[in-house]
Amino acid sequence: WRISFANQVTERFTGQPAAGYVGRLLWEAFPQIVGTELETALRQCATSGQPLVIESHREQRGIWIEVRLFPSASGIAVFFSDVTQRRRVREALAERQRELQRLAGELLTAQSEERRAIARELHDELGQQMTAPNKLIKRFRRGHHPPHRTGGLAQTQYHLFHKTLLDAQRVRYERDNG
Repeated sequence: WRISFANQVTERFTGQPAAGYVGRLLWEAFPQIVGTELETALRQCATSGQPLVIESHREQRGIWIEVRLFPSASGIAVFFSDVTQRRRVREALAERQRELQRLAGELLTAQSEERRAIARELHDELGQQMTAPNKLIKRFRRGHHPPHRTGGLAQTQYHLFHKTLLDAQRVRYERDNG
């Protein structure tokens, strides 16, 4: 676990001269990584011989670092990249997706409420339109109209029912076609 090479990127991430790390044990040069996800990843990479990539948050510097580990015969090559901006974009995208889901839910609720309102309106309108023909039919059946007026009553009933049917078809068409 000896450091055999350090460059300017190391200096940028650590704030220390790169030459000061060469030849030192990793755990002595960077004691803050002991017990972290990075230590686990380094040991896993060394054991498995498989490359690994992790993201690590450096709280003291307020940045996110992508650490890419590549095993080789001479040890593990470690590459650092500042991915703070990428992380911010990803978090902003996740927030936008949550907002989109919330808005989609509100839209579905509004559509459902609109459908219920249309159904109530249709029910009320048809109920009102059917009341008059129903009363006329009852009066006709009870004989409250003289015989010479039954032709006009039948004509009125037909027109009221026909208008009701056309209104129902219009409302349904408007509902279905927006």
